[in-house]
Amino acid sequence: MRLVVIERELVEVVRTHAPQAASVEALFFAKDAQAAGKLGHARGVALLVCARAGLEVFEYPPARVKRTVAGNGRAEKSQVAQMIRVVLGLGAAPPADAADALALAVTHLQHVPALAAAAKAGMKGVSRG
Repeated sequence: MRLVVIERELVEVVRTHAPQAASVEALFFAKDAQAAGKLGHARGVALLVCARAGLEVFEYPPARVKRTVAGNGRAEKSQVAQMIRVVLGLGAAPPADAADALALAVTHLQHVPALAAAAKAGMKGVSRG
């Protein structure tokens, strides 16, 4: 089953790289209910792996990720992939899934200074997304 593979691979990534935090895409309402359900299941597995590893999880809406990486909250997947290629100095644009994951990481890294400053100042109600 695909969810077992996702869980196994994510556990291995966490074990190998020992991240300090994780970023995930916030849920959005899709036109295709079946696709949204599958995405929700995979997202649930990812959140479970992060929780078991004690990782703090930050959620970012798709439009914010696109805006951060491509400058436009309605950017196409191909535009996001091309911007990830440029930002990270890659020889070629990564596949769509990898580009999405990298875009989430870049978005989180862009927001870390603001999150750290807010935490240091003791601000409450700071959005993690």
